[in-house]
This record gives sequence, C-alpha cells and structure tokens, in this order.
Amino acid sequence: MIKFKSLILKLNIKPMCTNKKIKYLLDMKRIFIVNFFLNLTLFTCLQLNGQETELPVLAPVSPNAAALARFGSYAVNTNLGKTNISVPIYSVKSGSLELPIAINYNSSGIRLNERASWVGLGWNLQAGGAIIRNIKGIPDGIGDMPESITNLEFNESNFNYLYDAWRGFEDDKPDQYILNAYGVNATFYFIKKNGIREVVFESNNSIKVTSIGAPNYGIQVVIEDGTVLVFNDTEISKLPPPSAFISYRRDAQTAYYLSKVIAPNKKDTITFEYKRKKSFEIPVKTSDAIEFHHASPEGSHLLNQNFWNNRVEIDKCYLDKIIFKNGYMQFESSLDRLDLNDEYRLVNMKVFFDTNNNIDQLVKEIHLNHSYYKRGPEPASNDFDQKAKVKSLKLESLTIGALTASDSQKFEFEYDQQLLPSRGSSKQDFWGYINDNNEQSLIPLTTFTTKVYDYIPDTYTYTEHTAGNANRDAHPTKMKSGILTKITYPTGGYTEFEFEANQYDVSLNTPINNSKSKVIQAIGSGDCTGCFSNGKQSLTFTIDQNPLGGPINGKLSIYFTDAYSGSQSSNSYAKFSGLQTIYKRSGATTIYPATEYIVPINLTAGGTYTIEAEEFGHGSNPPSYVPSVTARVSWDEPEGYVTINKTKYVGGLRIKSIKNYNGVSETPVLVKNYSYSNPNIINQQKSGGYVKKHIKSSTLWAILSSSPNFENGIGLLPSIEYGIVTESDFANGLDNGKKVYTYENVLVERDITDTGEVYKHPLFDMTSCCNENTFIGSIMNEVINNEDIADKIIKPFKHGFIKKIQYFKYITEINGEPNYSLVSEEEYNYDTVDESNFNVNYIEPLWNPKSWQTSINPYGITEDLNSINFYFKTRKTYLGKKLLTSKINREYDLKGLNPIETITSFKYNNNYLLSEKETTDSEGITLKTKTYYPKDITGIPSLPGTSLTEAQMSVIEKIKTELYRINIPIQTETYKSDVLLSRQRTNFKDLGNDIVLPEIIQTSKGLEELQDRIVYHNYDANGNPLEVSKADGTSIYYIWGYSNQHPIAKIENFTSSQAMAIQSSLISPAVDASNNDISIASENILRTKLDQLRNHTALSNAMVTTYTYDPLIGVTSITDPKGYTIYYKYDAFNRLEYVKDAEGNILSKNEYNYKQ
Repeated sequence: MIKFKSLILKLNIKPMCTNKKIKYLLDMKRIFIVNFFLNLTLFTCLQLNGQETELPVLAPVSPNAAALARFGSYAVNTNLGKTNISVPIYSVKSGSLELPIAINYNSSGIRLNERASWVGLGWNLQAGGAIIRNIKGIPDGIGDMPESITNLEFNESNFNYLYDAWRGFEDDKPDQYILNAYGVNATFYFIKKNGIREVVFESNNSIKVTSIGAPNYGIQVVIEDGTVLVFNDTEISKLPPPSAFISYRRDAQTAYYLSKVIAPNKKDTITFEYKRKKSFEIPVKTSDAIEFHHASPEGSHLLNQNFWNNRVEIDKCYLDKIIFKNGYMQFESSLDRLDLNDEYRLVNMKVFFDTNNNIDQLVKEIHLNHSYYKRGPEPASNDFDQKAKVKSLKLESLTIGALTASDSQKFEFEYDQQLLPSRGSSKQDFWGYINDNNEQSLIPLTTFTTKVYDYIPDTYTYTEHTAGNANRDAHPTKMKSGILTKITYPTGGYTEFEFEANQYDVSLNTPINNSKSKVIQAIGSGDCTGCFSNGKQSLTFTIDQNPLGGPINGKLSIYFTDAYSGSQSSNSYAKFSGLQTIYKRSGATTIYPATEYIVPINLTAGGTYTIEAEEFGHGSNPPSYVPSVTARVSWDEPEGYVTINKTKYVGGLRIKSIKNYNGVSETPVLVKNYSYSNPNIINQQKSGGYVKKHIKSSTLWAILSSSPNFENGIGLLPSIEYGIVTESDFANGLDNGKKVYTYENVLVERDITDTGEVYKHPLFDMTSCCNENTFIGSIMNEVINNEDIADKIIKPFKHGFIKKIQYFKYITEINGEPNYSLVSEEEYNYDTVDESNFNVNYIEPLWNPKSWQTSINPYGITEDLNSINFYFKTRKTYLGKKLLTSKINREYDLKGLNPIETITSFKYNNNYLLSEKETTDSEGITLKTKTYYPKDITGIPSLPGTSLTEAQMSVIEKIKTELYRINIPIQTETYKSDVLLSRQRTNFKDLGNDIVLPEIIQTSKGLEELQDRIVYHNYDANGNPLEVSKADGTSIYYIWGYSNQHPIAKIENFTSSQAMAIQSSLISPAVDASNNDISIASENILRTKLDQLRNHTALSNAMVTTYTYDPLIGVTSITDPKGYTIYYKYDAFNRLEYVKDAEGNILSKNEYNYKQ
C-alpha cells in the first residue's frame, strides 16, 4: 500500500501475482516522450567524479497511478494569502510540447461589478492564454507616440501636440501589455527611444516580442528555449470617445489570443481555433464625479454628477478547438446566458483521438453544470440589461465522463450563501469589493475649497465645500459573499476553505482636543453722517505647544454684513497675519452684499498671530442698521492623546484555513491554518474622495471623484502584502508543526522628484499679468502639488520575494499554548540589477485651451493668458530584475540550537540565466558548477578547453540569433575548491529547416582534452533520434510510430545502415500499422508486425524491445528482448487500472478510494 500522507486520496496497489513483479512504478508523465532537450539537462549535470555519461532514455517505462490521487492539495501564496484552487482537466501533448488544461478559481474574492467568465463567477479556463492590452490614453498606433515631453520648446508644433493629446487625437502614453500564456508571465510596453520603437519588460524578461504585420495586428513571442507563441486572434473593442471633442468610437485590439505554439524543433505544434461573437457589455455605474465651480461673482456653484457607464461593443474570441498531434480538444458552448447578453457559456470539453482513417474517437468528456447567483429581486422591467444585473453565472459541478455513466467523476462546488448585491449598485468598498454602503453615491465625505481671484485688489474669495456621504470601508463579512467554500471530490472526500478579509492591527493615537477661538468685530456707522470708522480692531494671541508635535489645523472665518453703496464701504477689510491675502467686501451697484470667507489654515504650535479688521461702511436702509466685519480664528488645541487598538480591513480575501475530509469521518484528516503579520499596505484607503483642481478664467474649479483622476500605478500591485505568515499543519487532530514564511516588504512611496511644468511662452511675464507670486504660488500650487495626483514609486519586480522559511516541530503544550522547536531554516538573499525607467506623459489644461493662433499671434503678451494653456508632467514606469544571489540552509539539533550551515551562491549571465552555482558546506568544502549558454559564446575561442570549429560556431550563432534558443547549456564545468574536476560540451548540428539538434556530447576530466562520449548519428525529419550510441559502444536504433509521436521499437546493437535494408519490408509496415492503431484488433495487427520485425534474421544479433500505445492515454504493452509482454489497462478516466502478464494474469491492480 502506498500512502500519500499529505493527501486525502489513498491509492491501493494490490499485487495479484507474487511470482512476477513490476520493476518500476514511475510518474505517468514518463509514458510519453520526455521533451528531448530536457534530457540534455541530465547530461549537463555531470557527476563530480567524472563518471561515464549515460545514453538518453527515449523509450517509455512502466506507467503508474494517475496524478488524480492528489485531491485536496492546494498551494498557497502566503505573501498575498491567495490559494491556488485548480481542477485539472487534461494535459495536451504534441511531441515535445505539453499544455495543461484546467479551470482555476480566484480566491481573492468577488468584486461587485465582476463579470462571470464563461466557466462561472470567480472561475476561468486555463487553456492557451492571451496578451491583454491595457490601453493608456488612446490606443498605440492611432496617434504619434512621443518620448518624454519634458523641456518642450514653445512652438506651434509642440503646442498643437499638447492640444491634440488633451483632446484625445494624439497619444501621450504607451499601452501596457500583460502576457499570460503557456506558463509565461510578463508585462511589457512598446516605447519610443531615440526615435525607434522598442519593447521593454517590467521585469526585464529575456523573451523576444515582435509585432506581426501592421502595428498591433498580431504579436509573436519567442521564449528562452526557442518555443514560439503566436498571438494572431485578436479581440476588438469599440472604445468610448476619450473626450467631449470626439463623437465617434474607435476600434482597438484589447486582447491577443494564443493562436499557435511552435516547438523549438519547428515540427511539433499546438494550434488554437476560436469562434467570434459581438456583444455589448452591460453598462454599470463604476464611479461618481461632481464638478464644483463659481457660476457668478456671488460665488454660487453648480453640481454635475456623472456616471461612467459607457457601453462597450466587443468582438470577442471564444476558444473552440485545440489541435495537436494525433488529436484535438473541442470546447462546446451555448448562447443561453441570463447574466450577459450574446455571450457564451462553456458546456462541454471533449478530447478526441484523430486517426489516419478520419475516425474520431472520444477519449475524454467533461461537462459543466451551471445555475445562477441571485443578486437581488427580479426587476419589473423586461429589459434584458436590467434583469442581467441581478444574476451571475454559477458553476455548480463538473463531471468527467458521460453524464449518464455510472462511473463518471463529479466535482461539486459550494459557495458562501450571502446574497450578492446587484452589479452597478453602490455597495462597494474603496477597492471594489462588496460592502454595506446604503447611499446612492460612491463618494465618501470630503471637504475641500475652491476660490476666485480678483486681479485689481489682488485677493481671493475662498469657498469651502463638503460633499459625499458614501461608506467605502471594507466589510469583513459582506466581502465573502459568493466565495467558494467547499469542493466535494468524486471519491466522496471534500475540502473546506475558510477565508477572511485582508486586515491588519493598528494602534491609533486619538488626540484629546480643547476647542479654542479668538474673535474680533469692527463696527461701522448707522447712517452716512461722517461715514467714518469707529475704530480699527485687532487681537494678538499665541498658540500653546502641541504635545503631539506638528502643525495644528485651524479655520479663519470672516463675515462682512451688507452695507450701503458709496462712501468708503468697499474699503472695509479683515486680515490674518498667517496669510498674505486681505479680505474685502464684494461690490455691487447699490448695496454691497454680505460676504463670507472660510479658509482652512495651519497654525504653528508656540506661534504668535494677529487678526485685524476695520469697518468703513454705513448701514443700508433704514439708516439705523449698523454694518460690521467679524474675524474669527478657531482651532482644536491638542492636550494629549489616548491609544486605541483597532483592526483595519483592506479589500480582498485571504485564506484562513484549508480542511480536508475523507468523506467518512467528521474530523478533518488534514488541516492547514494561516496567520498573518507585518503587513505592507500598498493601496491605502483614502479618507475622502479624489480632488482634481483646474483653472477656468480667474477661478479655481474642482472635480471631486470616487476614483483616481490620474493613474498612479498602484493598480499593478495587490492592495496588501504580508511580511510574516505562519502555516500550521495538523493531521488527524495531531499537531504536525508549522512553517514561518518571511518576505521582504517593499514600501510604496510618493515620487516628489517631478512636480511638473507649465507650458508657457518664454517672454510671458506673470508679474505683469497678475502678480507671479500670488498667481503661481496660490492657484497653480493647488493644481500641481495635489496629493491626489501624486506619483508613486511602483516597482512590481521587487515584490513577493521570500526572505526566509523556518520549519518547526511540535514539542509539547505549555500553559495551554503549543511549544515548538526550530528544525531547519532557509534564508534567501537577492540583488536588484539593471534598474531603469521610462516616462509616461500626463497633460492637463490650465487655462481655456485652443489650438495655435496664427492670425493674431498673441503669445508672450502680458495680458494674454493663452500663453499658459497647459500643465504637463511625467510619471516614471520602473523596470528591473531581482535575482537570487545566495541561499543559506541551516539544520538545527534536537534543541533547536547549534546550526549546521550550507551556503549556495548564484551568478547570472546577461540574459539572467544561471551561469555559476557554488555550494560551501559546514566544513568549508566548496563545489561549483559553471554553465555557458549560446549568448555567452562570442567567438571560436570563447569556451574554456578545446576551441570550437567554425562549423560549430556557425551553428551556435544560429541557435542564439535566428532560433533564439538562448537557455540551452552548451558547456558545463564542475569544480571542487576551484580545482576543475570535469567538463562537458554539447556540439549541435544544423539539419536544415531550422532544425538544430545535438550531434556529439563530449566530456573530459580535469584539464584533459574533450573526448566524444555520446553520438547522435541520425534523426528523422521530425527531429526524433533514430540512432544513438556511446562513442566507443554499440548503437541503439529507434523506430518511431503513431505519426512520429512515440517509439514503437528500441533495437540495441543495430545501426541506421542496417535499418535501410529492411525499411520497406519490415519497418514501414510496422509504422503504418501504428498509425492505423485505433482498436484492439488494429493493435494486434501492430504487434504482429513488430513480432515479424523482432524475429527477422537481420536482427538476430540485436535486442529488440517493442511498445504499443493508446496515443492520448499511455503505453498499452511493452515486450522485452526475450519476447515477454506486459499489458497495461486504463479505466474510463485514463488512470492505470491493472497490469497483466502475457498469460492474462493480473500482476497488480490500482483502486482509487478515500481512506483514513
């Protein structure tokens, strides 16, 4: 019996015939041909003692039980608290290519406006992949994409570029491309550098990206091993107009789907076919915005509320078929969705064996069973869009096998039962997750000011605004609405997931304030007699010291009553020594109206201030009325503080526990609990909304929004990371110890290096226009130095790296608490290399922008404010690479003391490939391995040891340039204490048609000359080895069948020249029989052909091993050189069921059941 301790599923392998044994039970993947170049890795890891290099293993070995035994095992990204929940569906194999198909679940929680994929809400299909294009500004390729716009010369061309970029006719920033396909993840940009368009990667990936055809028509990616990914199937979106100046929608590629994978040998491929469907995304409210401005000198303001809900038309791609060698996988879908209009629901996935006789055999069938989340009461309207908002597609179960079959496998899914709010409602927190906001608005309570500038007296009128009442706090319970809570497996066992809101504990120092104020009032006369002031009023006061430190927030309030027109009423004033502005009564024709100013101020602890006021006016009718001006300074003076411990919540979920049950006992057989500390809050919740200010005429307007007005780059990162995470492990109720993960937190800080520039004529003098200090310093300072448009230093390539892992064993319990002892730890150290950045442009209007005025040419004239139309700045996008430089392993004694330390250091070449690995043990003995890759070789003498020939160098040049197979090891060397022990080199041969394969593997000991060890004599047209031998040994010849996919014969002591003599009479008939193997009868024909080959006199001195297969499942028989055959039988789910001998005796049987 084999027991998987960490898994729910226990696999019983029962021997049925004890006099005959199976020699090997290896991984199921070994049934198929291992990627030929992975064998090269085996050769490069030459033993330190320089032992004989062995021939590659190209033929299959005995299969074992399927990997489906691993139910209940889920990896956790402890840095983020995310669980990798995945249900494997099938693994596509096409020669040396392999593509796992699965459905994956996003464990971070359901966002309010999240649209369900065609698999179901929270789920996605992993099959192939795509490049997602995040359009910035307008799509790349529509307008000219400039480099950084800093230090722009003031001329017509530059002026009109800024004007057109602001209106949406020109591009001002590069789009972002996010690649996630075939196991490759990267983020890249097309930027212009020195006038040339080039690709840059966020993490400096060593992959090659090129456009196919016209810009952005298609994209081709070549990864480091030479595998080519072609993205030719594009998703087209009709984008909403980017501004009020453009009335039409633009078409843009918003996704590039994987069309084909081409193996390094250029023969093996996987092809993806899609069906297309145009659909309209149902509009939902995603943000609110209010614009405040002065409509008249009286200082009133208008409110304009905006709902950003533009409908987007998308020509979408849906995966229809994956075609591979000997088969294809069909994806069947239906247009019957109730939550999205004209979008597909994935119904079935079917795998077919495509025979040479055009008879498609069903190998595997997967069915998805759906229902719908109910997201509120059904609307009375029959409008589909309104009905769709209260539904979301829900994956209830997944069945492998025919739905009516008794032996089908069923995965069932359960979810949190809380009702999800309707999409587009206001019940969402700051991060977009579900909360309990009961207001219609998304804007939280916000206080800010606008103002009007008066040129003549050179003063400002301030108006304080308070708006918004939304609750945008994260709700720890509501956030779990609809989240996956349980998976039940076909065998009866199940896994329960417990999630909790992202959170952290803070100690808040809450001030104890004493409200204080100082006030004066100056009074005028009751009639016009004398029209004089009754005296100037002033008051000087001192602010007490602040025990908490820092400035004290205060408020200046000034109120002028109305006054009769004429005389000196307009000369009345009030001022505060902390501000330069002199505040005066507003003017009018007959009556000076009452005027009020409310201005926020900062007071310095210990500072001395003066308020002053004087009233010159007289009363309006009746004459008995007495005008006045009142000036008040109020503030909260801190007297100390109290400390309050509070839990703060952040949008998104983290895993709290994973519990595995066997379906029999109510006690979980495996439990993993997670606790988190040392948080790194990246996307901090704001206390209010986002404020953006801009100038219109002589007023400062403001836009208050629930979402950022400027991109700050934070969206590229998670909202929170955790620096220390503890994983506790229990099995059958017993404490199995714990692991403590420590990560390196990377702070996200404001970038204060670039405050932006005003684009103005060099001759334009602010001082002549309107007092430079006042105009620039007061109004434009509020536009430019606004915290809400502050840039952040975002370096995603630095985040998420493990610093230390500690392993503890449980000892005992002390005072009710578990006690642990440290067993071992791993410490990791990194270097960040090749850091750089490029600029992303942001353009905002300052005045009333209009295109270049050639007719009157006003620029530079003092009073013409067209000379200061724009403000612009750049935000840096940071690039770099973080590399592991050392790993330290420490093993501790039974008391958790006296560590034994092993240090491993790592070095890399210019493509970030591992070039040197050095390990030093606790006794100071050092072992080192050096690896040389194609790009490390620049000439014939580049490699240590025997020089390359010109022919060999020519092949290496092709490998690294044309084929871009830059991660293939050409030569490896092993050292002990810097003394060379051995050297190994692989020489390649160009076979034409871009097929470059190993020809000779050479080795040497110490400083000796390299000697031939392994020789690849011959390959077929598909790059499969036909004849391989040791340099001084006999040859092994392989016959490849099943459409050149699998070896059907391994003939030892046999050469290619001998094979030519029997090619037509024996080899070709056997190959043809394998290509036609679609049934038991046809497989028996193949065995007959192989027996004829084995028994022919031409092979009398050879040892022949033969193989048969179900090509998309596994090997079905192996006949050894003595003619003894072992048979392998698979169940309906392609798992190894039993093994039989030639007489039909069952040698072993596998049972897949859950047991405690």
